[in-house]
Amino acid sequence: MDFQTAKTTDKSRGRIEERAITVGNLLNDYLDWLYLGQVFKLERRFTHLASGKVYSDIQYGITSLSGQEGNCSKCCWCI
Repeated sequence: MDFQTAKTTDKSRGRIEERAITVGNLLNDYLDWLYLGQVFKLERRFTHLASGKVYSDIQYGITSLSGQEGNCSKCCWCI
């Protein structure tokens, strides 16, 4: 697997929330970490409807889940 991306958009509590997660295992060939399964980039963007203000956040992480266990389109928002 190279990289996979899943995206969602939700409107609730007076805001629009856009989320995208990108996961991949390409670093496994370069790093000698015993339980490295995948790396991920989680991007979130919130637009408050009343004020129009936009907030964004990017987080990076690693997980021991393999591509089959941590399928990005099925469980990405459980992180």
